[in-house]
Amino acid sequence: GVAVIEEILQQNLCAKAERLGEYLAARLACLKKLGIVREIRGKGVLRGIEFTHPRLGVALKKTALRNGIILRIDPSWFAVCPPLIAEEADIDEMCELIHKSVAEAMELSRM
Repeated sequence: GVAVIEEILQQNLCAKAERLGEYLAARLACLKKLGIVREIRGKGVLRGIEFTHPRLGVALKKTALRNGIILRIDPSWFAVCPPLIAEEADIDEMCELIHKSVAEAMELSRM
């Protein structure tokens, strides 16, 4: 446990989480253009996205796995929390897969 805390402090991972979290929130904001996002909330790299359609998450479970991304999904929301070792390019790739999966879930749900 002490070694983990020392690593967090030495690599300044708290500041990185804040910086990456702002970048992640900006990237996830593109989902609002789809018209199905009620709210994006969270802190640092832990973010939750709430849908306006209460059952979209059911379809997202299928499309996300098919596209190779594992998300914590509920019928009306999903959450992401990339690791603190992630970089902007990793966030970009993750958000592209999320956007693709949500768009496919909308089609699957006939929205």
